[in-house]
Amino acid sequence: MSFKIQSSSVVSEIKSGIWQYNLTMKAYSDAGLQQTATLVTLNQKIWVELKTTGLGSNLVAVVIDSCWANKNKESDKLPKYDLIKTGCANPKDKSVKVKGTGEGTSSVLSFNMFQFSKSNGYVFLHCKVNLCGKKDKSCAPVCTSKHRRSARNMYLEGAPALITMAWTS
Repeated sequence: MSFKIQSSSVVSEIKSGIWQYNLTMKAYSDAGLQQTATLVTLNQKIWVELKTTGLGSNLVAVVIDSCWANKNKESDKLPKYDLIKTGCANPKDKSVKVKGTGEGTSSVLSFNMFQFSKSNGYVFLHCKVNLCGKKDKSCAPVCTSKHRRSARNMYLEGAPALITMAWTS
């Protein structure tokens, strides 16, 4: 089974509070983020980069708050499958990895491609990101089996953003 990515790169212009920036979600077929993914197969590992432009990397870090998939363009529709929750990879899915969240102006999520049972052929990946002020503090969530701390209390007011990418079989 293969899936065609409807657009391997999605760009949103975000205006929230005093913040104005571009948020890009781009899918790759390699860990080095060199090969843009346009067609993926079931269980193939893919990498999705969430990157901002227009923000000072020495002042602000991007934190992936959550990423989830569902069968619908509307992000709140069920069923949904959590890949990242409160800044941490889903511990029940060992294929999910997060790199760079809370460290700079880009983060990378990787996971093995899947489909929903009784699927309409679509998989929509939704990610919510927040901005964190880096002044004298770490913005990276702590994700261990014993201790999970989100950077949620460090988020800058009025700066959340939601971005979506779609696959079809």
